[in-house]
Amino acid sequence: MPAPSENNKQTELANKLVVIAGYGDELAVYQRARSLWSFYASHFPSIEFLFVRDCPHLSIGEITHDGYDLLIGTGQISTDQQSYAKSGRWSPNENQRQIFRQILIYEYLLRQGRGNFFVYQSTITSVVDFRGLLCALECMPQTACFAGMPVRLKAPVELSGLTYCSGANTLLSSDLLKLICKRYESDSPLSSFPNDIWQGILLNDIPIIPLQQFSFTEARDVLNPLNDITDNTKRLINSGHFHLRVKTNSQEQGLAAREDIDPWIMIKIMEVVLRTPE
Repeated sequence: MPAPSENNKQTELANKLVVIAGYGDELAVYQRARSLWSFYASHFPSIEFLFVRDCPHLSIGEITHDGYDLLIGTGQISTDQQSYAKSGRWSPNENQRQIFRQILIYEYLLRQGRGNFFVYQSTITSVVDFRGLLCALECMPQTACFAGMPVRLKAPVELSGLTYCSGANTLLSSDLLKLICKRYESDSPLSSFPNDIWQGILLNDIPIIPLQQFSFTEARDVLNPLNDITDNTKRLINSGHFHLRVKTNSQEQGLAAREDIDPWIMIKIMEVVLRTPE
């Protein structure tokens, strides 16, 4: 039989890929970024996208689809002073909730009998050139695939030296989803850590395959031209980058809130990706 064409390979890999991004009402920028993703995801019809959010109207553990959104019942949402929306830091209770939600997602996907597949976890305020990701998938193992931007932990002392994958950019083969679910203990103190650190602890015996990630973090005025974003994105894509995270510190610099800046940067990046020939 003749070897499959490059387009057939890419389509086959795209059909095996599930992209997951969580979002909520903690920051206004998440809602605006989610709206942009509805437009962007439509350009990659072979890939399954799941934008995950908590739904207080569902029973705990109940899951339902609403377009691209996957709504999950996880119980009462925290509104105390320790919440991320008010403190800027995820509380231990919020981390436990996020991890519980992640396990529910994995179990949901595994129940569908897909065979071997990949899950790519991204932040909602990132833009991914999926053509580049699918090229990377061609080189990835079908099993025991734990890939992402490596991060080494310095604190707390008991976890110093742990290497894990950044939660903004993680690729997992489906057999590792099964392993994570098997190793998960809801009452373990490890579940109070952020979910990417927790995931790194549970998979500390699985070698990490490095993936690149670039972050746009420069503070910007709301009236600042974005021409350099276009130029930098073109350069990055031509250099092989496919995950471009947007997380400016404009608000901290007193220039503009993230929700007024970051979506415009995302639009510019999306435009470049969609206009770049395959």
